[in-house]
Order: sequence, then structure tokens, then C-alpha cells
Amino acid sequence: WLLFGDLDDLKEINDRLGHQAGAQLLRGMATAARSVLRAADVMARVGGDEFALLLPFTGEREARQAMERLMEALVDGVGSGHGTTVSIGLVTVKGGNRTADELLKAADGLMYEAKIAGKNRLIQTALGPID
Repeated sequence: WLLFGDLDDLKEINDRLGHQAGAQLLRGMATAARSVLRAADVMARVGGDEFALLLPFTGEREARQAMERLMEALVDGVGSGHGTTVSIGLVTVKGGNRTADELLKAADGLMYEAKIAGKNRLIQTALGPID
């Protein structure tokens, strides 16, 4: 499973409260993520407020549950006082092989769908084999 996420409205927090407040939110996000992720999971900051997460050896249901716990931890630990939420795109491959770029592009697209749909949500899909 590969996840692409984005802290919602971080730019507005930076603009309203300053970049130090935004940096504190990002540090809080890392702490909150560590509280719910396993040692085998890998999380990396991809952009200003975007992050990617690899969940190896995880089933579909378990991945969704892990992401719901992550969203809750992020909102509780990071967003308190700032109204920060997170939008997540979650993708897996069912049969066949996909490149890391294909997975990132698909997960990023789902994350943008989550933002367009109102933010603070998780959209998940499974990619089938390439024809």
C-alpha cells in the first residue's frame, strides 16, 4: 500500500500564524505518525505539506484501519487549536507490477480528489494489472 497525504490548509496557518507555527505542525505530524505506524512502515515528506507512506505487508482492511488511526492521531495531535485536518489518497496493486512513479501519481490523484470532495478524508483504490 502506498499513501499520499497532505496537511489541509497549512499555507493558511503559515500565513496567519507564521512559518514557525507551520513547522511546529509538521513536527507534530511526524510525532503523531510515529505513534500509530509500525517499524516496517516508511514515511517521508515529499513537499511542503505533502507526505508519502509505504505500508508493506499490509492487507486492504488493515491499511484502511491504519490510515484512519493516522488521520485521527494527526487531527488530535497536530490540528488541535489550528483546525488542521489531513487528506489522503491510498493505493495498492492487485496483480501485475507497477512502478513507484505510477503508484505515487495514482495516490497523489486520489489525495487531490479527497481535497476537492471537502478535505479531511481518505480515498482508496486498488490498481489492477496493466493491459
